Amino acid sequence: MFLFTVCLITLSYFQSAYGGCTFSNNGSTFHILESDPAGTTVIKGTKGAGDNVTFDLRSGLTLALGNELQNSFKLTVSTTDFIITNTKVIDLEGLKKNFNLTMNLITVQISCGNQSESPVIAVDAVDEYPPTFTDKIYRINVPENTNIGSTVFHISKYVSDEDVTTGQQFSYSIQETGASTPYFLCNPGSGDITLLKALEYDGHNPIRRFNIILKVEETDGNFFDGSSMLVVTVTNVEDVPPYFVYPNCPPPCMAPLYAAITTLTYKGTITLNPRNFKSGDTEGFGTNRLYFISQGNNYNIFTVDQTSGVLSQTKSVNEVNALESEFRLIVKVQKENHPDLSAIAVVVIRVKERLKNATTFGSCSITPVTAQVVAPEESGSNFFIPMIVMGAIAAVTSAALILMFIFFKRKQNDAVVSPILLKPGMPNGGLRSHGIGGAEYNNRAVINALPVFDKKQPLSTLK
Repeated sequence: MFLFTVCLITLSYFQSAYGGCTFSNNGSTFHILESDPAGTTVIKGTKGAGDNVTFDLRSGLTLALGNELQNSFKLTVSTTDFIITNTKVIDLEGLKKNFNLTMNLITVQISCGNQSESPVIAVDAVDEYPPTFTDKIYRINVPENTNIGSTVFHISKYVSDEDVTTGQQFSYSIQETGASTPYFLCNPGSGDITLLKALEYDGHNPIRRFNIILKVEETDGNFFDGSSMLVVTVTNVEDVPPYFVYPNCPPPCMAPLYAAITTLTYKGTITLNPRNFKSGDTEGFGTNRLYFISQGNNYNIFTVDQTSGVLSQTKSVNEVNALESEFRLIVKVQKENHPDLSAIAVVVIRVKERLKNATTFGSCSITPVTAQVVAPEESGSNFFIPMIVMGAIAAVTSAALILMFIFFKRKQNDAVVSPILLKPGMPNGGLRSHGIGGAEYNNRAVINALPVFDKKQPLSTLK
């Protein structure tokens, strides 16, 4: 335990014989523990038979404090001896609380015969109280994007000890509940709690609240300790990008594919297949979302309304002398105040007059960086039955093989990013959707008609 000396009585003292009075202590300081019971001898001396001994603890003090100290000690005089004892426990914590005792010099007069001297009485502090927290529970909010290693709480700011001591040392620790792995780390010397593992508010099964037991104990061997609770609430931060709402594609739908048809002379609103642009946001901040054409608008003939997402054609294909048979756009939707939070969609717009053997467009999800051509499906179609019959009748002649090879090569050359094959006689027009590399996206809506501007028509009527 730490020793805190409060000088209740001060003045120089030297061992001497004066008027027949002497002190048994060879030094100038007399010690007493604050926990010593009443009747403990503090000062002891001898006197001459005719010497009168008195003491006074009130000099230079407030009336209340002087009287308190005077009443805390008692002088007992005999023919040849005198002793000063305490009348009660000298509680340093009580003196500090009730009288704000912060001074260390108090003048006290001790008279013996015709002389006066002032020895020093030191009251030594005793470790009587455990460290305690100022509150039973603490609550803090920590944003989910807080950097690992950041300090989120200082235990030492909320720990106190009623003992009147200086330089007291504590050891701090924490115990997390509810998490399989620790998210926080405590410095045992400073009591600083830092983030050990990244927090998450929006992810899969996120932990949005932590209950942490705070512990503090003294390091002097008395094993006094205290505890409290810290509740950490993870707060949401806008860090999740928006997404395009797409049929049968749960959010976030990555780079969905839209299709449309224009003509050489058309200008106006473009209607997309399977639906016009609509975006969503899994976070509840209500931030506005804006649309932009980020790539592919080489002739600047297409525009998108930033707020509604409506796609329009402001110049015709003939006006800009474009020779392409199709245009591929990358459209981005982003949060207004967080342009780094965005999603993209791919739009393929074909020119009607330049269509060759195209069938129709449907929906699929692609990665726009390296668009791959997906080969048509060969099995399960009534379209190939006549060819199989002809091959059987002609004994699979070399001419039939050459024709089939040319047919498939033409199909591959006309395929667009992930074309949808029209198979007569199959339900819903026989549409089938493919993703990049031939991966099927089975839950997409089946569409057998293309929207053309503001109307929907079967592609066969556009040829």
